[in-house]
Amino acid sequence: MKSKTKFLSIQHLSQILAAFSIDPNSKEAQMMKSTLTRCEDPLRFSQHFCAPSMEDMVDYVSSEFNPSVASKDLQVLSVIVTLPMEGSNRYRINKVKIAGEGKDTISCHKADFPYGALMCHHLAGATAYHVQLHSLGNDNLKVDALMGCHHDTSDWSMLYGAFEVHYKKRLN
Repeated sequence: MKSKTKFLSIQHLSQILAAFSIDPNSKEAQMMKSTLTRCEDPLRFSQHFCAPSMEDMVDYVSSEFNPSVASKDLQVLSVIVTLPMEGSNRYRINKVKIAGEGKDTISCHKADFPYGALMCHHLAGATAYHVQLHSLGNDNLKVDALMGCHHDTSDWSMLYGAFEVHYKKRLN
């Protein structure tokens, strides 16, 4: 496998900001710094990997599963959004279907970065689901989403980013 996040490093943040003409004091720069922090802090954000390209993502996924899982057993799933995106952020859940119960899952999504960087999470001890959503504010907006539900988070750090987001929302 190639070197993990060779260019996606907090050490290179000032060079990355300069390359994309991003003000170091901007909100975008702060989001990028947060992304790089999550990529590089295994104690706080375990099981994360940031891939600077699709090729690196494929290398990472292959290295995590192979040779224990034959490539024919790997399944690629994606999120489908039926446009337009304007409208309510509230959705009705139309359907939930298990996508991979009891199987190791790696979920990757676009990272907060100025180019196609991807953040991947290894979801050991989780169940993956397909979830069909329908916007409450726009009859034409439908989302075919993927989500992972962890079975046991009792040994996770209380500083884990998802917990912070959850607690902030509960306080508001």
